[in-house]
Amino acid sequence: MSTNKTKNYQLHTWEPGDDFLREEFNANFAALDAALAGLVVAGSYVGDGAASRTIRLGFTPRAVLLVTSKGEFLVGAYTYGGLAVSGLNSQAFSITEGGFSVRYHSGSGYVICSNGSGEKYCYLALR
Repeated sequence: MSTNKTKNYQLHTWEPGDDFLREEFNANFAALDAALAGLVVAGSYVGDGAASRTIRLGFTPRAVLLVTSKGEFLVGAYTYGGLAVSGLNSQAFSITEGGFSVRYHSGSGYVICSNGSGEKYCYLALR
């Protein structure tokens, strides 16, 4: 049997003289599985061409990685996505309360295109 448990997740830890119990290993794996469930959320959306649009996740992410369905985020003068983290937004999108906001804007010499009409985008969001 384990002598100690970790501070945050109460995982079993063993001293050199402790016996190992399969139940304790299984309890550790179940606790880790529960802690990691939903930590990273993957999804996709199809752009509608609007100047601004919010993609609702049901939580405010710490970080979002956004790419096209081809895995692109920057091609020439086109910015399709990138990485946004709390307090540091991408040029193409920003983290907002409950999700992230994407944009479509065509300016002189550049295009912000994280909401291009009919284009598919993929994201990974970290809780």
